[in-house]
Amino acid sequence: MASKICVADTRNQVDDFAVKSIESQGYAVKRMALPFGDFALIDNLTCAVDIKSSGGGIVEIAKNICSKDHKRLKREIMKCAEWGGKICFLVANNDGITKLEQLAEWKSPCYKSGKFKGQPFTRVKGETLMKAIKTMSQPNYYAEGLTVHFSFCSKENAGRKILNILEYWKKEKNQ
Repeated sequence: MASKICVADTRNQVDDFAVKSIESQGYAVKRMALPFGDFALIDNLTCAVDIKSSGGGIVEIAKNICSKDHKRLKREIMKCAEWGGKICFLVANNDGITKLEQLAEWKSPCYKSGKFKGQPFTRVKGETLMKAIKTMSQPNYYAEGLTVHFSFCSKENAGRKILNILEYWKKEKNQ
């Protein structure tokens, strides 16, 4: 059994691609309810990563930020503020987006079949999403002392990126 433990929230579907990658880094993954986010270290539950991977990741975050779903995202952020924590929304995608600025050129993929064939999953433009994320990332935008973080990576690097973020915050907290 691994001596390091990463917690995966029970309210979230299991992201097998992330869990397998986390386990390959020598961590055990335990499922339990987290106050906010999807992944945290067992010894630092107030710092969490919320992974966005549905619909290619970018579609999910676009819908979370630029639709009625924003209220749900804001509730997650406010829970983090109540706990005095940190949160990073990790957008795991296969679009090659690894930096915020790359979103400016992003276009939503389209449905390949069915009633909506040829229509985009979301009408949100990459540049609009990038500007919204920049605004949301400003310190104190949601609450005093809180900065909401966003990061991008490929799905294959998601587990490693989750651990890098969480370990960095753990070290920062212990200094």
